[in-house]
Formats: sequence, structure tokens, C-alpha cells
Amino acid sequence: RGDIPVYSASKFDKEALGYVSDKITRIVPKAIKFKGEYITVNADGSVGKVFLRNEEFYANDVLNVIKVVNNKILPKYVLYELQHRIVSLGYATWGYKLYKEKLRKIDIRIPINKSGEFDVERQENIFN
Repeated sequence: RGDIPVYSASKFDKEALGYVSDKITRIVPKAIKFKGEYITVNADGSVGKVFLRNEEFYANDVLNVIKVVNNKILPKYVLYELQHRIVSLGYATWGYKLYKEKLRKIDIRIPINKSGEFDVERQENIFN
């Protein structure tokens, strides 16, 4: 029992598998708590659903968790591009598995400016 969500491969953004406390590590020693802004990608179940999370959470083994570490790459832009690519590649289908080995092979395009740096403004404009 607790108030930290455990996410799985749901098709709904805020649907948690359950809620735990940090005591979960006593039962599942390898449990990792994520805190901050992350992208999750369903590997099984509702394959290819992509969500942006900005909270504390745990994830089970059918959920890929991505941290964008470059501040010139917007997580919401990565989410948008990744969701588009997953669908266009035909990976968002029942029965398909999208574990990290396959997910790593998906390329996304990130706009760059004339200086060759990631263009944050163009990334933001996709949502305006």
C-alpha cells in the first residue's frame, strides 16, 4: 500500500497497475523509482502507447522508460515523434512486442538550426 503509482502497459495515461510505497524494494529489490520527467513506451499490452510522466513512479517490466537528458530536446517533442514513428512503422498493434532492443532501432527526427544545434523553437512550434 502506498501512493506512488506503478505503471504498466495501459492505453490510458493515468491508469496505474497499483500504488506502492518505497517499501516495495523489500519485496522487489531491483525496483527502480523514477522521479521527474520521463517518457514511457508500452512494450506489451497496448503496444506503442507513449506517455509523458512528471512525477514519482515505478514501472513494471512491460514498460520502457526514457529520460531525455539534453535540455535542447523537448520531451513532449520526442513523445510526439516517437508515437508517430511507432504507428507509421506498424508497431502499435496487438501481439507485437516493443521491448528496448526494438525501441532503440527507431529513429526520430529532431530539427536543428543553422548553427547545427537542436532547434527548441521549431520543436515548440509543432504544438502551437
